[in-house]
Amino acid sequence: MTNGLELGDVYGTTIERIKAQDGDKSRLGITALMWTSHAERPLRADELCHALAVKLGSTDFDIGNIPSISTMVNCCQGLITVDKEGSIVRLIHFTLQEYLSAHPYILGHPPPQLPKYA
Repeated sequence: MTNGLELGDVYGTTIERIKAQDGDKSRLGITALMWTSHAERPLRADELCHALAVKLGSTDFDIGNIPSISTMVNCCQGLITVDKEGSIVRLIHFTLQEYLSAHPYILGHPPPQLPKYA
């Protein structure tokens, strides 16, 4: 945080950088942030990649749509991280969750709820 930027300004600027990426990179970055910030439990990297591969309106699952973990992380411009030990995807800091909660429409609409398993 230099030049007097507040943390919220840094997050907002980074999200705008994500949105400015070319086509699929922008969609992937925003959707990964949306899933990560709205999930009821921490998601494993493979779970998130599979969720991101689903195309709305399609009844078929195309394995070719699954992004690599490194691509997903890169498209998020540093706002998510993957815990190497447990392969859990997390927002980079708890203040990002607070920022996203305070600005609920910055990412668009939240993803559909993940099913709960017993």
